[in-house]
Amino acid sequence: MKKSKTTRTKFVKSRFGKFLLTLIFTGFFVAVYSLILLIVGDRVILNKYVGSRKTTEVPYITGMKLEDSIEMLREKKLKWHTIGYGSYVIKSEPPGGILVKEGRIVRLYLSDNPRSNTP
Repeated sequence: MKKSKTTRTKFVKSRFGKFLLTLIFTGFFVAVYSLILLIVGDRVILNKYVGSRKTTEVPYITGMKLEDSIEMLREKKLKWHTIGYGSYVIKSEPPGGILVKEGRIVRLYLSDNPRSNTP
């Protein structure tokens, strides 16, 4: 028994033994620290930034005048980007009825003919 204790003590006191123990403890603390960061990041940080905006429904605006469509989007706290020229919205992306986060950009395809299918 004495031989194994002295061998163990010599190993711990050797350079390689100290290096190995330092490496093991460092790895353990890095793993614990990473796990804590992962939990905090998932529970606190992501919920604060990703889950902070409410969802809203995109209004049905196809066939409506551009001014009326913009007013409806403002009421829903949505942004818009127009594509094409004209005074009527012939298509919206995402389409009406879809749930999106507030602040989402809705693309409005415009035409002078309210019944047109192409921008």
